[in-house]
Amino acid sequence: MRIILLSFLLLNLISCKYLQPVDDDQGDVIANVGEAKLYKKDLAKLLPKNIEKEDSTLLATKAINSWAKQELFYQNAKLNLSEEQEGINKLVEKYKQDLLINKYKEALIDKNLDTVITHQDIEKFYQENKNIFKLNEKLIRFRFLQTNKDLSDLKNVISLFKSDSIHNLDSLHNKELEFKAYHLQDSVWVKFNDVAKRIKPFNKINFKKLKPNKTIKIENDADLYLFKIFEIRNRNEIAPQDYVKPTIKQMILHDRKLKEQKNIEKTLLNDAIKNGKFQIYE
Repeated sequence: MRIILLSFLLLNLISCKYLQPVDDDQGDVIANVGEAKLYKKDLAKLLPKNIEKEDSTLLATKAINSWAKQELFYQNAKLNLSEEQEGINKLVEKYKQDLLINKYKEALIDKNLDTVITHQDIEKFYQENKNIFKLNEKLIRFRFLQTNKDLSDLKNVISLFKSDSIHNLDSLHNKELEFKAYHLQDSVWVKFNDVAKRIKPFNKINFKKLKPNKTIKIENDADLYLFKIFEIRNRNEIAPQDYVKPTIKQMILHDRKLKEQKNIEKTLLNDAIKNGKFQIYE
């Protein structure tokens, strides 16, 4: 009933912007629920910026009602849960303590953490933890392009495609606008099933009889498809290092954070004992 009455009063008193405010030491008061006050500056934060004039009344009313309901529930809860209040206060204090401790730890860790990860760091971690990088799906490293069979310099394109020369591959990249589709980043590992779904002629390749680095031609009435398969890794095989490199970096950083946290905790405790701040009585 109190909320309904409050809503009725607001609808009658609110202007095209806000309620006519009441002066207070902290600013203009828009509404109050008991001793709790909603200030004009706080109401402004609850409303969207650049709202239309005709929408301001409705949005302001909704915002004020929402604030009022929150306060009413909070005040009623304090009155009716008095026996449990001590337990709630302890939980709040524990949460506050944990939050402050974690923020302080994070600040110390960020200040001291070595975030530079070298190729040697990645190689060492990969070699020492290979078994955790088993694949759960098939990967492939390949080169591909689709082009019109009537392309004027088709023979040259095929020749460039077959070549393993970096210069020729760069020349092929320069012709990308002439191709209907392509994947020329042959050092990048991709999911086998994704390729099969995206490039339909890929499914016509006989992988059992496939020779390494051999160029495969598949064509239809209009287009020529060129494939060059460099390497395949099957499910349950060890993932290539380049493929898991981002994961390795995250894991190295995580390990360093844990070690840094232990060092901080150990130093904090030792310093407190040394300075007499922390004492254990027999």
